[in-house]
Amino acid sequence: MNDRPRTRFVADVHLLPEVEAVPEVNATFHHFLDDCLTQSVDQLYILGDLFEMWVGDDIGLQDYAQSIAKFRALTQSGIEVNLIEGNRDFLMRHDFYHATGITRLTPPYRLNLNGEQWLLLHGDELCTSDHGYQRMRRILRHPWVMGAFLRLPAQTRQRIGRKMRDQSQKFGGRKAQNITDVNDSALQALMQAYPDTQRILHGHTHRPGVYGKRWVLGDWRPQAWWVEVTPMGAQWHYWRGNH
Repeated sequence: MNDRPRTRFVADVHLLPEVEAVPEVNATFHHFLDDCLTQSVDQLYILGDLFEMWVGDDIGLQDYAQSIAKFRALTQSGIEVNLIEGNRDFLMRHDFYHATGITRLTPPYRLNLNGEQWLLLHGDELCTSDHGYQRMRRILRHPWVMGAFLRLPAQTRQRIGRKMRDQSQKFGGRKAQNITDVNDSALQALMQAYPDTQRILHGHTHRPGVYGKRWVLGDWRPQAWWVEVTPMGAQWHYWRGNH
């Protein structure tokens, strides 16, 4: 047991398929996972959008084979890896979790770290000013819709996934920041529901920083962001360039 336990948090890595070659962002993340081993990290929490697109375990376990193997090595070494699904990868099922040894968490997830109460979530559920996004989120996450989608042929799922990803990138960039960022009323409602919370940690908005009790993780382009917590406190870390 590590006498100075380390807990790390990441979000919005957006790993890309490794079918032909390992993309740069994947290589950087693999280096980060190796660093978790050498630095004796005890727990790793991934707060959504680990993958750029996940349209079924049958496809994902092949497209991200090297990342899956890295996770398996991590969990078999004794490191606890926990994951909250994001808006890009909420279709992971039993085969993914079995292959990696990762534990699925349901948000908002309460975590006690060194006597502090943390609340973990992906963050998109707080962006309630974006009414169109929230409507689509409810539709896509309906059990019937998810079940029907996963029964489609693999090529059909891949084609739909790429189209939805492209549309999200195209139209998301046109929306004003006050629409796509966290809604104050939604945040206040969350804090009232969990009044003992001392820190809220999430990703999704790609706007890293500390906003009162709310800590926002950055995405992994062009640099890698994570928060590390030890008995000495919580610190931000990031890498730039190749590793």
